[in-house]
Amino acid sequence: MCAKHGDDQVAQWLGISERHLRNVRSGTSLPSADKLWGLLAYDDSAHDEMDALYGYRTVPIDALCSTDPLTRDLIALANEVAQSEDPNSPGGVAVTDHELLDKDEHRMRRVYNTLGVWLERIGSMRRPRSVA
Repeated sequence: MCAKHGDDQVAQWLGISERHLRNVRSGTSLPSADKLWGLLAYDDSAHDEMDALYGYRTVPIDALCSTDPLTRDLIALANEVAQSEDPNSPGGVAVTDHELLDKDEHRMRRVYNTLGVWLERIGSMRRPRSVA
């Protein structure tokens, strides 16, 4: 983080002197937990180096990760579709352009791509094999 933002900036964010920051970096001093957590307000990747030491990463609570199962995306997408097709929604059972643009496009593409790969696999398994 210091390489990215500079010692003076990181020290300022932590509310400590650059000398104290050098002690933190050498391991002879530790800032309080609230100061460490406060770094996230300035840089989303502030904890990446520490997290990596323990095999973790910090992500927003509502983040969808590439390792999340397809089921989670399908359930979320089904819920979005059900809300858009509700007779009491703005377009009734027809999905309006506005409702469509409000959809989580990233999620829709993940589902689309995964199902597309599965359909290709199914298709290749069902194709007749040529006999030489």
